[in-house]
Amino acid sequence: MRRIYQRVDLQVSLLLAVFVAVAVMSCSLVAYYITYNDMKYALSERVMIIRDYLEKQLGKIEFTDFDEPEDITNEKYIELHDMFSAVKEATGVRYLYTAKRNGKGEFIYVIDGLDIHSEDYRYPGDLIEEEIYQDMERALGGEEVYPDEILHTSWGDIFICYLPLYDRGRIIGVLGIEFDANHQYEAFRMLKMFVPIAVITFTILAFFTSKMMFRRVNEIVKKEEKQRKDLAEALYREEIANKAKSSFLFNISHDIRTPMNAVVGFTQIALEHLDDKNRVEDSLWKVERASKHLKRLINDLLDMARIEKGKLELEIEPFHIQESIKETEQMFRTQMETKGITFEVKTENIKYECVLCDSLRMKQIAMNLLSNALKYTEPGGTVGYCVSQRDVDEDGYIELRLCIRDTGIGMTEEFQKHIFGIFEREKSATLSGVEGAGLGLAITRQLVELHNGTIQVESEKGKGTKFLIRMKLKIAEEQTEVQKETLSFEGKRVLLVEDNPLNREIAEVFLTEKGFEVECAEDGDVAVSMVSDSMPGYYDLVLMDIQMVRMDGYQATREIRKLSDPDLADIPIVALTANAMEEDKKHAFEAGMDGHIAKPIDMDKLDYTLMEIFKHMGAHTLRSAGFREEII
Repeated sequence: MRRIYQRVDLQVSLLLAVFVAVAVMSCSLVAYYITYNDMKYALSERVMIIRDYLEKQLGKIEFTDFDEPEDITNEKYIELHDMFSAVKEATGVRYLYTAKRNGKGEFIYVIDGLDIHSEDYRYPGDLIEEEIYQDMERALGGEEVYPDEILHTSWGDIFICYLPLYDRGRIIGVLGIEFDANHQYEAFRMLKMFVPIAVITFTILAFFTSKMMFRRVNEIVKKEEKQRKDLAEALYREEIANKAKSSFLFNISHDIRTPMNAVVGFTQIALEHLDDKNRVEDSLWKVERASKHLKRLINDLLDMARIEKGKLELEIEPFHIQESIKETEQMFRTQMETKGITFEVKTENIKYECVLCDSLRMKQIAMNLLSNALKYTEPGGTVGYCVSQRDVDEDGYIELRLCIRDTGIGMTEEFQKHIFGIFEREKSATLSGVEGAGLGLAITRQLVELHNGTIQVESEKGKGTKFLIRMKLKIAEEQTEVQKETLSFEGKRVLLVEDNPLNREIAEVFLTEKGFEVECAEDGDVAVSMVSDSMPGYYDLVLMDIQMVRMDGYQATREIRKLSDPDLADIPIVALTANAMEEDKKHAFEAGMDGHIAKPIDMDKLDYTLMEIFKHMGAHTLRSAGFREEII
């Protein structure tokens, strides 16, 4: 029996030894895990605060410009280095620096937070150690990289993390942060030494068990709390979205119905008074005015849609300042004088006539602000439009300033706080009966910001408003103005592809009055057959609708481009469609079209596009000549 008991004791001892060994190993791992994660949790908040602060301070140009040791004498570099040093000292960071990839694909230091005279200081352009390339790559890919363990080095125990640096949503480099971890590692070492003793007792085992249970319960409680918060936040966002949707539908319904009511009403009046020429002409003039207002509203909605989706792209080209000012003045001078408003236009210090920007959007900015000034200034008031320049900098940029001021009704201080919001109109403006959807200023601000500019407003109720726009634009070489050409369309035959009878009739009348011989196709497949069955040169142009029942305009264009006869396959094709978004134009060109005209048809723009089309027909094909004409 004794031998049996001894054997049992031995077995129990062995099991206990195994249990203690497993407990010691488990507790050591848990201790390290707790130490590391507590440290990581404690430091991560500091890491995020440091990164957020530095991202606000680091501009894209300053960060990417420092890649040579000589840059340490640059005033901006010294300012940023001092800021890094201050952040390093204030947050207790051991080492703080930024890095980027150079043109050779190597990682280099940019800004080092150490003392410049320190032995460990790294100059701009110094190569990063290759052993951390992999972590740098992960950070450039958008990942926040934390090590799996505390690193033991000759200069102590450290904790390192690498985070991506963002500028307007784009990763421009890596932020490296090192913290001293001597205290945490010492705590881990002490735990490793005392755990074997502690785990022998049931008290310590019970403590760890209860701690694990408590942690689990705490995790469950936190998870439920997070779920409740997420649910409450989701409900709040849904409520805000529903209110915004309701407000949007209310405003847009009102602003669309107002001109639509004029179109329907005055059309009915004209029909009922066909024998009264003056009454008919007056009604048709008012219908045209309401139609233009409706078109402006739709264009504003499309612009806002493009802006909110991030799909509004600027078309940078030479912009002639004086010429634009003259055109804008001519556009508003008559309207101002008709209303009895003094219109003052002047320029200051315009040394450089030509700059690079989006010419169309630049004119739109001025027109939006001047239109508001015209609307909200009473007869006898004054509207001023001043364009000025500031001196050129070393990179060839000038500051262009646009100042639009009026002596109109002005705005309250409260309304000025959210003046650039969508559908924002002050109550007094609404009650005054002035037309507008409240989109113009929202679009104007976005267009200014797309040009890396700023817009400021000063206004006083009952005294007037002043808008000041500042934009930094690059100087462009002045180009010789090409003499405008005129071209006759007599004898030109166009194939009009349109499935809507009313739209087909309108376009046919417009084209016939310009001298075209017009043939019509009611769908894309019919157009393909008519082109393929024709002799080369029979049709001079195809105007193609996009959305049709049997075959859309994209597919019809592709089929025409596949024809075996190159003279037929290369016929000019221009989209004539209500699909007016930027991506719609891209789809048209990708399908092989040579131009894009948006509905409703603007006759001046139609004339310009058709003249450009036929002017370039001297080349073998428009596509081989690289011609693309976009009109919206």
